[in-house]
Amino acid sequence: WALALKSGRGRIFEGDTVRRFITPAPDGQGPGRPLGFNVKRLQVILDGSGFSENAVGHLGYTGTSLWWDVEKNFLWALLTNRVHPSARNQGINDFRRLMARRLTAAWNH
Repeated sequence: WALALKSGRGRIFEGDTVRRFITPAPDGQGPGRPLGFNVKRLQVILDGSGFSENAVGHLGYTGTSLWWDVEKNFLWALLTNRVHPSARNQGINDFRRLMARRLTAAWNH
């Protein structure tokens, strides 16, 4: 799904729909969030990661992450199970930050 969204091949959504998904909607206090996605400026895990300001993504409760840097045409997904053995496990946040930094560093070389 993410690769189809990024590449436009095997389209699930038309180009205009994808642009609407990733364009922040005004919230009265600034640019707001895109439909269904988070934005880099609202996610601490992407601080210092090298992602452009137009990066969009999602953080799932179980530890999954999906981020797309639209400007750099870079997409990564992280599939984990942070709720095993306990939903109180918060170590995933440091791991997400580490992965974001390492993957973008590798991509930018």
